[in-house]
Amino acid sequence: MKRPSLLSTTAFRVSLLYAGVYAVCIAVALGLLYWTTHAYTERLVRTELEVDAQAYLNQYRDMGLEELFVAVQRRSTYAARIGRYYALIDADGRRVIGNRVELPPGLPGDGSPVYYRTASGAEMIAAATPVPGTELRLLLAQGWDSILALRSHVIAVATALLLILLLLAPLLGAAVARGVMRRVAGVGRTTDEIMAGDLSRRLPLSPRGDEFDAVARRINQMLARLEALMAGLRHFSDNVAHDLRTPLTRLRNGIEVTLLEPRPPQEYVRVLERTLGEAEGLIRTFNALLSISRAEAGVQSAQWAPLGLDALARELAEFYGALAEERGQTLVCEAVADVRLVGDRQLLAQAISNLLDNAIKYTPEGGRVWLTVDVAAAGQPRLAVADDGPGIAAADRGRVLERFVRLDASRSAPGNGLGLAMVKAVAQLHHAELTLGDNAPGL
Repeated sequence: MKRPSLLSTTAFRVSLLYAGVYAVCIAVALGLLYWTTHAYTERLVRTELEVDAQAYLNQYRDMGLEELFVAVQRRSTYAARIGRYYALIDADGRRVIGNRVELPPGLPGDGSPVYYRTASGAEMIAAATPVPGTELRLLLAQGWDSILALRSHVIAVATALLLILLLLAPLLGAAVARGVMRRVAGVGRTTDEIMAGDLSRRLPLSPRGDEFDAVARRINQMLARLEALMAGLRHFSDNVAHDLRTPLTRLRNGIEVTLLEPRPPQEYVRVLERTLGEAEGLIRTFNALLSISRAEAGVQSAQWAPLGLDALARELAEFYGALAEERGQTLVCEAVADVRLVGDRQLLAQAISNLLDNAIKYTPEGGRVWLTVDVAAAGQPRLAVADDGPGIAAADRGRVLERFVRLDASRSAPGNGLGLAMVKAVAQLHHAELTLGDNAPGL
């Protein structure tokens, strides 16, 4: 089996698809992270400016304007190093004390924050709060350098993660595809051996128990069933060739001997009648084989319908009771009323007829045959045929269910060895269990 290229495998394409979807999801997630971080830091800075402004105004109310000047001057000497600026400005925006900082035009004096960019390109946020009882305003400003650095860091991390993912995606896809290809190659080798005729081969299983193993187990079950069917077919063909060769040879030899010399018309009639009997026996054999094949294939399941098993048993017991009387036997039917099931009436009647015919055939004169219908403990319908004849040895009970199998003791009796095989096929078709047991004496 030709192996596909690595890039054309489904596993590789699916891995790339998942990597692309994963990359988009990461990009969206990092975008949300960036947006929420930006919004949070902006809100945090605004809150800090408002809290600082309120603290200075409280200090002004408690200690006066002079203490406010001292506090602003003291704070402004080191706050610029962390990007924050403190100053007192007059109504025209001129600095009275504190840091020198470029102000935006039209800065409101009600404490509302304003975002702006300085002449040097730095981004700032500033708020000017009026000092009660004076024309001064308390200016607090914050540079965005640290926030911009955080933003750049987030973008750099997101870009690096996306690049790493895009670089690893083909490698991971190749690794996944290579593992899948190894398993597919194992399946291919096994199927090649199976197609070459080795039906005993099975798909390999791994200890992981994954979905591939689940499919492989089902296929192995199918292969086991196929091997059993093929073995049965070979066995069936061998049996057909063996069991039909004798009557066909006898038929041909009888006709050849008859044609060797002229004979009286009465002898030709006897030969034709004997030939007709042989042909009817062959037809019965082929009809039995056809019925078994149909039952095993479930071809007739469309004819299933609800039926009374007790009524069918009593009907067949009445018919075979007369045959048992002719042989000096007694047929006893004990059927519980209203035992119903869904099935093929014709096939079930044929199976029960085969059981009764075998019981009557192998039970000696004066013997008894029982036909019983009742309900098992689990609630399923149950039918039993029993006799007090010679029975079947325990070692042979499995063999007699196979086609064309006839025990030595029954070779002299008429039949083709297909009766119990037919019963077995009908039982399997109806999901029933067929058991052969010792009736002590009989079967």
